[in-house]
Amino acid sequence: MHESILNFLCKENTDLKPIIKRTFENFQKGQVVTKVTEPSELEVIKRSNQVVDVTLEKWKRKPFVLDGSLLYWEKYYKQEEQIAKWIVRRIELDKENGAIDLSETIREKKDQYSDVDWQEIAALNSLHRSFSIITGGPGTGKTTTITKFLGKYLKTNTSALKIYAVAPTAKAARRMKESLTASAEKEKLDKNFIDRINEISPSTIHKLLRRMPGKANKFYHHSTQPISADLIIIDEASMIDISLMHSLLTAINNHDTKTKVIMLGDANQLKSVGAGTVFGDLCQTLKKITAETPVAAVVELLKSYRTEDAPDIFELGQQILCYKESDQEITWKSFNQNEVHFEQCKSPKEHPTTLKEKVIVNGFKRLHKASDDETALIEMNRVKVLCATNKGYLGVSGINEWIESELRCNTKKEKFYHNQPILITENNYNLKIYNGDTGVIRKRNKDEQDSPLDFCLFDTENKNEIKRIPVSQLTSYKTNYAMTIHKSQGSEYKNVVLVLPHSMESEILSKELIYTGVTRAKKSIVIYGKEEVFKAGIVREVSRASGMSNRLK
Repeated sequence: MHESILNFLCKENTDLKPIIKRTFENFQKGQVVTKVTEPSELEVIKRSNQVVDVTLEKWKRKPFVLDGSLLYWEKYYKQEEQIAKWIVRRIELDKENGAIDLSETIREKKDQYSDVDWQEIAALNSLHRSFSIITGGPGTGKTTTITKFLGKYLKTNTSALKIYAVAPTAKAARRMKESLTASAEKEKLDKNFIDRINEISPSTIHKLLRRMPGKANKFYHHSTQPISADLIIIDEASMIDISLMHSLLTAINNHDTKTKVIMLGDANQLKSVGAGTVFGDLCQTLKKITAETPVAAVVELLKSYRTEDAPDIFELGQQILCYKESDQEITWKSFNQNEVHFEQCKSPKEHPTTLKEKVIVNGFKRLHKASDDETALIEMNRVKVLCATNKGYLGVSGINEWIESELRCNTKKEKFYHNQPILITENNYNLKIYNGDTGVIRKRNKDEQDSPLDFCLFDTENKNEIKRIPVSQLTSYKTNYAMTIHKSQGSEYKNVVLVLPHSMESEILSKELIYTGVTRAKKSIVIYGKEEVFKAGIVREVSRASGMSNRLK
């Protein structure tokens, strides 16, 4: 926080200064609230004219709010309170309307409780509730479950429906479209239903809310001008920060249950880049459907359908989630080495031959030899290197430079070169390319300087089509042999090389970060780093304080 602002807020009570400074530091770490347990600090806060204590006095507009031992910025107190009221109201309405009791459906399996079709349970639950959550790790079939739900929902609603599917990023929205299309065909639904599902066009949350021009957080839709919809599906909900979740939910009419809302996500993945952990709080606090609790808003999908193809990747992910500091170290030799492999990093500047073999020979050399556009796009995604950080020898920039050096490409230091993989870093609505999109440069003559005939290739929702954009129109991009784990969230890759930071003290290192990186892989994962860094990471959980749990109980 700027010192002048801090001094202004605390000019009448200098004892408040270290507390407010800590509140700001916590906010930078994604926490919307600071827990204050010292009685002396609580007394300082209560004496301040910058803080309203909601347990003792009527609401007054002040910069900070004290609720018991929780100190909030006023804005986030109101957002958290309104989100919680929205959720509680929906759950109450579902109870009043007779939320479905799924005990009979679960009991049909009798002693085969572990074989309950939780996708079917989740689909039925969402069908009969106005608000529901479907959570689960990669490969548990969240999109398949939504497809099953849509098959039932469309069957019972034959009239024209306003269905919206949204995600926090354009990349995640496009991925959702691809998954829905593929899942609808796989489920062998009637052609009529497949056509209706294909009519659903996922978008960003900002697009659905209709952001006001020139105003980052002001939207056309809000509490007094709500979205007109029959169904809203919210994907990758763990990536949504408190402010965006507040804007979305308060723009959905909560006086009745006309608009059905379904949230999808993995509560164990990385938290949102912005402040808050709303989806995680909801999954942790709200009741989940079990044999003992057959009426609830949340269904957790536990069975991974990827285990047949890559059982060891799934097993590693589960070990990471359950790992405690007192546990024995993970035994790497117990895994199939072609599927899960740990490569020891002795020096961040010198990488071993075995890593070069897996990254360069098996991955990017094939890309640089690609002779046609289709092959280039396929090879671009054969191997994906994921880094914890952007900077440093083991960050995105350092790994990109190392790979370019090993491939002996871009020796002329050109702006673009043949078969160069790139990552788009800003949305371009005119070109319909978005932050997080990946492409590959194709030069018509790879030995010549940049030409008007040089293009960047991108995959499209239609796998039979390729989007070609002249490189002259590209403005915000970077080379993409390696990308951050954060940027990879919501995507899947056949083969992943996960690069850990060299120091155990790296602030970004966490259980959620490593779990997210590992579970991007569908076929093989190589973890490159030091074992002590890996262990330090998987025992460090990201904990974001909030008052959401207390509000929902």
